[in-house]
Amino acid sequence: MFGLKKQNLITEMVEEYLQKCEECQELFRQGFTLYLKEGPCPDFDTLASETSDAESACDDIRRQIEAAMYEKALIPESRGDILSLLESLDKVPNTMESTLFIIQTEKLQIPEFLKNSFQKLVEINTEAFDILIRAVRQLFSHAKTVKECVEDVDKLESASDELERATIRKIFADRQIEPAQRILLKELIVTIGSLSDRCENATDTLTIIAVKRLI
Repeated sequence: MFGLKKQNLITEMVEEYLQKCEECQELFRQGFTLYLKEGPCPDFDTLASETSDAESACDDIRRQIEAAMYEKALIPESRGDILSLLESLDKVPNTMESTLFIIQTEKLQIPEFLKNSFQKLVEINTEAFDILIRAVRQLFSHAKTVKECVEDVDKLESASDELERATIRKIFADRQIEPAQRILLKELIVTIGSLSDRCENATDTLTIIAVKRLI
């Protein structure tokens, strides 16, 4: 079991990190939704830049946690698991930043008939991250509830896969979309879908930590 003081310190640091992840995700949601409505525009560029800044801040906080855990010899018996979890979590904001960068750089034209599918795909994948963040918060106080969150993330990842395949089929069935554009749209779909993949990967480590805390 964690010492109370050590647990409180780690909880506070992780909470700061999770809040910054949530900020990054909200900026990502706003940016993607705006792009679907208006396409390339100055406001989208601003949101893409702010998403990038938030992602960088996530990296900085994660490094601070890592340094603190080693320099202050915090919870050495679980240090590796927690750092592994944070590294897995950190891949999600990174992918959000990359997604907006792809859109911004390629100035992708998303056909009107695909916009609802793209919006739904973003909603599913960001919901998976919302649940993952909630599970990490519960890890320190209600470890028994982590399993339910893990199962919910798994369901959303499966739903994302199903929607990805359906949307890609729509793209390649429409002969009005140019071949090069099809490939770019497919790559964007796969990138968005990888958010829930990364969430699911993080739950593996999360489950291990939860089990250890219940022993």
